[in-house]
Parts: sequence; structure tokens; C-alpha cells
Amino acid sequence: MCLHTHVTRRFRPKWRIRNGGLTSARRNEKMRLRKKTVGNVKQNTSCEEKLEVKFIDCYKGSGVFAVGSIAKDKLLTHYEGELISKEEGNRRHESYSNRDGSFLFFFKYKKKNFCIDATHSSGIGRMVNDNHKKPNSKVVVEEVDGHPVLSIYSIRLIHTGEEICFDYQDPSVPWRKFLA
Repeated sequence: MCLHTHVTRRFRPKWRIRNGGLTSARRNEKMRLRKKTVGNVKQNTSCEEKLEVKFIDCYKGSGVFAVGSIAKDKLLTHYEGELISKEEGNRRHESYSNRDGSFLFFFKYKKKNFCIDATHSSGIGRMVNDNHKKPNSKVVVEEVDGHPVLSIYSIRLIHTGEEICFDYQDPSVPWRKFLA
């Protein structure tokens, strides 16, 4: 039996992802910051039709893979979810269980701290894994209709079958000691 444990993912200096747990009751609470759903917002054509999610192993879980070649500087996908404040993101991180998992992406936009909670999202952007040694993509904070959108772009040619990954920019994430 394979049990996958979710680990906190953090981004520095501009953003971070926390991968913790899931509680649906907390999702319905009102927050001080007006919630915005960032989903299916495409400001240019993405390459999502050339991406698929596959299970890798019990430790790493799943990842996103290219099912066709993707050129450099192409929009791959978006990190879709609920736009919330940093404070609400921290609160949710503490309340989610490690067993069920969560996907929290912390970032700065117009000198303010935000979080996108993709825990309940079906978007594949939340499944992109960390690779600090040889990333093939990067996250860019863009503005669409006055709101931040996290876009994932290729930074080089990506070959068929290659896993999509970017640098989480946090040397303290626990899985990096196994990759050294």
C-alpha cells in the first residue's frame, strides 16, 4: 500500500507554496479579503492540451508531464484556485490535515502579500513539482482584469515525456536532501 505524505512547499523571496492538508468546513468561512476565483483565466493560449498528470511514486506523488514538445517561452498553464490574503492562507495551512493535502501558493502582488488556495481546484498547475537543479518552467505573476494570475511558462524547449517543474526557491524543503 502506498501512502503519500504531503509536505509544506515554500517559495522565497517572492512566493511560496505550502502543501499541507484539507478541510472543507474552513473553505466556507467568510474572510476579510474579498475572495476571487482565479480559474480558467487564459490571457494567451496555453499548452495544456500537451500536458498530463501522472503518478510518479509514493514519495513524490503525481507530476505534470509533456505529451508533446513545447517550445521555449510558451504559457503552459495557470496555478488556479481561490485568491485569499496571506493571513487566511497561513490560517488554512495550520487547519488543513497532512493526510488529505493542500496546495497553497504565497506571493506578492503590488506590494501586498496574497495566497492562491488550489486545494479544491481541478487545475493541473498545482501538480507541477519542484526542481531547483534543472527547472524547465517558471512562475510569473501577471494581472488580468485587475487581479493577479499565476502563470507557468516554459523557459526552454520541453521534450515529449519530460516532467514539468520549476524552482520553488526554498532550500529548506525536505525532499531536496534526497535529490542532492
